[in-house]
Amino acid sequence: ASVSGKFNLGESDDLRYAVNAGSGIGRYLAFGLGSDTVLDANGELNALDGYGAFVSWRHAFSPQLRGNLMYSAASFDNDKAITGFGVTERAQSLHANLIYSPIPKLDLGAELIWGQRSLEDDREGDLKRVQTSVKYSF
Repeated sequence: ASVSGKFNLGESDDLRYAVNAGSGIGRYLAFGLGSDTVLDANGELNALDGYGAFVSWRHAFSPQLRGNLMYSAASFDNDKAITGFGVTERAQSLHANLIYSPIPKLDLGAELIWGQRSLEDDREGDLKRVQTSVKYSF
């Protein structure tokens, strides 16, 4: 199941969201971070449950400058007897960006990203990243 949408909060703000939950949907959550199914010792496929969501606030500061603040999370209900303990249990990330359009069809962007991944065996890791982009639409 998937529900998504957008709420306008005036002329220069909106909230965007999505919530996903189901069995065998791991490849569709968090860029394929979890498994859809796993093969057991009897050669049978077992679907794994997964859940994920994001919420994002978009604000236009001016016609040329806009920004986004986004939080996302995903969780996987792994059967550790089949998958083992080295698989993703949950992940989350936070993104903040600014996009500047100095002329029509040209976007210059910069984004700060923080993410965290937790495995079933309680190992965790995180990342911090600065990303930039240039986009010309023609």
